[in-house]
Amino acid sequence: MEDETLGDTVRLSYRARYRDANNQLIDASPVTKTLKVGRPAVEQNNGANNQRKHDIRKLKVRVVVFEKFTGSGPAEPVNHVQDDIQLLRERMAQSTIQVELLELDAGPNDQGVPLPGSLTDGDFVQSALTNNQHTMFSTDELALIAAKDADPNSIDIFYVDSITPAVGTPPKAYSYTATGTAPANQAQSVAGSNWIVMSTDTRPFTLAHEVMHILLNSGHRNLEAATSLFDHPTSPTNSVDATKRIGPNADTAAASVGDGDTAIIRAVAESLP
Repeated sequence: MEDETLGDTVRLSYRARYRDANNQLIDASPVTKTLKVGRPAVEQNNGANNQRKHDIRKLKVRVVVFEKFTGSGPAEPVNHVQDDIQLLRERMAQSTIQVELLELDAGPNDQGVPLPGSLTDGDFVQSALTNNQHTMFSTDELALIAAKDADPNSIDIFYVDSITPAVGTPPKAYSYTATGTAPANQAQSVAGSNWIVMSTDTRPFTLAHEVMHILLNSGHRNLEAATSLFDHPTSPTNSVDATKRIGPNADTAAASVGDGDTAIIRAVAESLP
């Protein structure tokens, strides 16, 4: 049964055995059951306290791996990107969300997509924040926004060499959310929402963490649980007690922080904020 995938049908046949009044072993009539692998989204059966009743939501992502600023290969090896996507799938599965990879474009021979014109100077420069909000985009940000797909409900993910903020420490990755708290898009640009830029200096859960920014439409929060996927920074390991869980988290420092995260991200996975 290892070849079955979500949505497939599996037919199981079995025969129960029992002892009669004389302690004789009797074979009952065969029973056949037809089961679906997973639960399709059309069921819409969201049991609040029973994960087995949850329908499967789908989250669409598209990935573009640009070439290095030096032009000497991809900003991130494709196998590393695939590892990021696999970890994203594992994290989202906690909330019964299936990741649908629309495209992984790494250019000819996986050597990186040619850089947009403004990025050929060897840098990705971000715009400044005003009151913790983006009120306008830099030339480099606009170049990546122009490289997004036309689907408003997919998350575009771009891999570049490095990220240079207007001020402060260079981030490992950065997510451009729709509205709400920083990092948020207040430039009144629908196209400028719901995309992520990844640098080469990331940790295993960085992509999944950034996707949480998009789905929660939120910046970092105070009193985040140590085991939370939304904790900052995310853990460098994949151990059982690593930072990797989608809320609610048993060890949260404040009962309200992250308790509704699964419900929130499931509600918006197919129709982004």
